[in-house]
Amino acid sequence: MKYLVVIPARGGSKGIPLKNIANLCGKPLINYTLDTLQSINIDCDIVVSTDSSIIKEKINHYKYITIIDRPSNISGDIATTESALLHALNTMEKGNCKYDAVITLQVTSPFRKLDTIINCVNRFELNFPQYDALLTLNETYQDFWTETNYHFSRLYPNNPRRRQDRKPIYVENGLVYITSTESLKSTKSVLGNKCDGFITDSNESLDINEQIDLLIAECIMKEKFYVNA
Repeated sequence: MKYLVVIPARGGSKGIPLKNIANLCGKPLINYTLDTLQSINIDCDIVVSTDSSIIKEKINHYKYITIIDRPSNISGDIATTESALLHALNTMEKGNCKYDAVITLQVTSPFRKLDTIINCVNRFELNFPQYDALLTLNETYQDFWTETNYHFSRLYPNNPRRRQDRKPIYVENGLVYITSTESLKSTKSVLGNKCDGFITDSNESLDINEQIDLLIAECIMKEKFYVNA
């Protein structure tokens, strides 16, 4: 299969200004994703979709990526990731490139491993076309609650109270999404029509959205609790 790897990296962010190039242990956040992809061994083209000239300046030394200018109408706070993916796909296809699937890698996952990307690709190809999409998940045994008109109730009321007696549930973590090109175009969703799941390590899937996340990631890296590979 031939893949288009898309890294969405718009300039705007409310939680952390210019989050996608925030300094993490002396390196812009986006560089962790781009550095991981240097030795990827699948048939793919890698693109960064951005509306920011500052981000472009930070990444223009990566010769194995294509930078795509994202229009302002799909770069605001309410713009969907899928709109950026479809724009990137359309831009590349205009150059006579053809892709079987799109891999979406969010900048905010600096601990993502190359092996995880490859394992997701292998899983996707093994189960395609039964599943036309794949996402990564964390396993959790937490007890979730919901609220309606200030009344709180357990999401799964029949779950055992003891954590060790519960069955796991799974949380979408945003590490990797793979979607067949045809499905992405028809559904306009990274989840496609029928989505498979791939369970990843919870440490690997730390997502940088707020300043506290950046501080946690910095502590992990400085103490070498977790090594990206």
